[in-house]
Amino acid sequence: MNQRESLYRLRTFQLARLRHALSQRKRATDREAVRLADACVLSLYKSCLDVGDDGRARDLLELFHHEATSGS
Repeated sequence: MNQRESLYRLRTFQLARLRHALSQRKRATDREAVRLADACVLSLYKSCLDVGDDGRARDLLELFHHEATSGS
């Protein structure tokens, strides 16, 4: 596996982790669970930025925000 493939896999992995954290955030009900989920999402978003995938990570956050505000 070359460096390009490795970076692609890392980006894909980090985005999947962020997507999973966002889905768990939707299920959080009490204040502490929401706080922990938000901290996790922020950390994973930063991980996506670190591997250079800020565009798709931002798209996921915007989609989550849109769904949360529209009641979906």
